[in-house]
Order: sequence, then C-alpha cells, then structure tokens
Amino acid sequence: MNEKELYQKFLEGDMRAFDSIVLNYKNGLIAFISRYVRDIELAEDISQEVFVDFYLKKEKYNPKFSLKTYLYTIGKYKAINYLKKLKHEMDIEELEIESEKNVEDEVILYEQNLELIQKIKRLRKNYEIAIYLADIEGFSYQEISKITNKTLAQVKINIHRARKVLKTIIEKEGEINA
Repeated sequence: MNEKELYQKFLEGDMRAFDSIVLNYKNGLIAFISRYVRDIELAEDISQEVFVDFYLKKEKYNPKFSLKTYLYTIGKYKAINYLKKLKHEMDIEELEIESEKNVEDEVILYEQNLELIQKIKRLRKNYEIAIYLADIEGFSYQEISKITNKTLAQVKINIHRARKVLKTIIEKEGEINA
C-alpha cells in the first residue's frame, strides 16, 4: 500500500494505517531530527511529537505532496523550536557549530555505510543536512528545498559543495584514487 492509500485509510479511522505510517518513517525521522538536536533520546521524543501532531491535525496534510517531506518538515521546525527555547539568546548557527563536537554515533547505526555517514558529519551543518537528505534519504532537490526552507539553487549549491568537500576528505584518507 502506498503512502496516499495509507493516509486515506488513516483518515477513515484505520489505526493500522497510522501505525504503518509511523513504522515507515520513524527511524529516518529520528535520524534527521538528531542532526539538529544531537541527542538520540531527544530526537525520539520530538519525532513522537511530530506523529502526535500529524495524528491530531491529519486533515492539514495535503496528499499531493510527499508524506515523508511533510513529516520531515514538521520535525525540522519542532527541532529548531526546541533549540530556540533551550538557547533563546544563542544564534542557531552558533548552536549548530557548537553541537558538532557532540555527535553521537548511535544516531546513525541503522545506516548501512557508517563510515561514509561519519565523514558526512564532518561537513558544515548546511552541507551535512543537504547531502544526508539527498544521498541517504533519497529526497529530491525540491523536497529538500521545502524541508530546509532554502531555494532550489541554494540546495543544489550546498549538495555540490558538500560532495566536493566529502570527496576531498575521502581522498585525504586514501580510500579512493584521486
């Protein structure tokens, strides 16, 4: 059953459809949110809030857009709002730079290629998020643009630059031929 059919069944009151939606997107959403909050347990809590909001406001979702994009966008805003509350005087950009030092490896254990993802984590925050969404989660550039609230051109530039920096990191470590 595709996501539009699941959503329709959920609207009709089928709780199994809601459970399927949660199971389909939970792990990826937690990993994505953790890139902002840098705490797996907090990311799990925020992802639960995302699903509660989705459940309570199910009519707000427009099925002409990807459900995954919709949930990740809610997750992003909830994570940012949490960070703003936590560090209301600190600029979010400063918070992201500071938090890069506290990355927990548990966040991405379910990913198949842990070494590559750890190299991605070395990138600047906007590069890390863009390349993660594009290459790990498989979002289109348009979807990434909506999730990150960046223009399509900014998304393309961030992904291009992230791949270039990532290639340099990999080459420096002698893992591929130049």
